Amino acid sequence: MPSIRPGFAQVAQCINLYDREVVPRATLDYDGVNLLTLVDPAFASIPWQSDEVLELVLPDELATFDGYVRHFSLTTQEHVVVEGPMRPYCLILFLKRDRTLDMEAFAKKLMKVHGTMAQGSPRAVVNIVTDRQPGYNYDAVTELWFDTQEHAQAFTRSIAYTDDYLSQRQVICDEWRTLTFMARINYARPALADGAG
Repeated sequence: MPSIRPGFAQVAQCINLYDREVVPRATLDYDGVNLLTLVDPAFASIPWQSDEVLELVLPDELATFDGYVRHFSLTTQEHVVVEGPMRPYCLILFLKRDRTLDMEAFAKKLMKVHGTMAQGSPRAVVNIVTDRQPGYNYDAVTELWFDTQEHAQAFTRSIAYTDDYLSQRQVICDEWRTLTFMARINYARPALADGAG
């Protein structure tokens, strides 16, 4: 669609592994997460005004989902804390900040904790939520990328993750409202490096 395609730098369709052997707390309640990287933050609202989207995409969304995608989308500001390309597997966490922290303090602490924990991983990102929809009351979405399921499983059982990271995350996040999503890339445009995705 010429009216909206130039606005996306990267599209990654992540589908649920449905395997708690990889990450014990992984949700079984959701099918997938789409990560759409915009070329400019201003583009976040533009697709919803496009004639092509209104005429072609929205009817298809209702045939596929139980509502419009816009109604369960989060807009975020991306902070890459460990540089690297997307890989075939991703641990995605939807996080709610502890009520004692304002957004600025929360974002700063989360980026430090996530970046320290993720050293040695192919890529790590903290996305701070700037716009959310009813029913999706999260303040951040983090990404931790892996080459294989085995790598993800080993990493999430390491001391750096289970002791250091989780203990610090409990201080800055409301753990009862955390959603853990373990996924693999089903489709990516541009395609991932080495033909993955």
